[in-house]
Amino acid sequence: MKRLYSSHNTVVLDQVSEALDQAGIACITRNMNMTGQAAGELPPIVCWPEIWVVDDAEFEPASRVLAAILESYENPGEPWVCKACGEHLEGQFGSCWRCAAASLPPE
Repeated sequence: MKRLYSSHNTVVLDQVSEALDQAGIACITRNMNMTGQAAGELPPIVCWPEIWVVDDAEFEPASRVLAAILESYENPGEPWVCKACGEHLEGQFGSCWRCAAASLPPE
């Protein structure tokens, strides 16, 4: 078993865990409830939640899944304009927050 990722951001951890599950890669999470419990006793980073890959042979595929997720946070895509209502949106949005129309691929 190998540790794949650790972060204070449980939203990202949940997303990574779900993506690994969908890819058929077994993983477990640790320390999900440790934040604040060891305050003053341990450095906070030691208590951050972690994702561990169960099978060492699946570590490389799991690393690629993680890299793709982290890349999506760094490069969310180009801003776009909703064709239904004309709202200007940032690239991370897949649908319009104003009218709920889905984004269309660039022409």
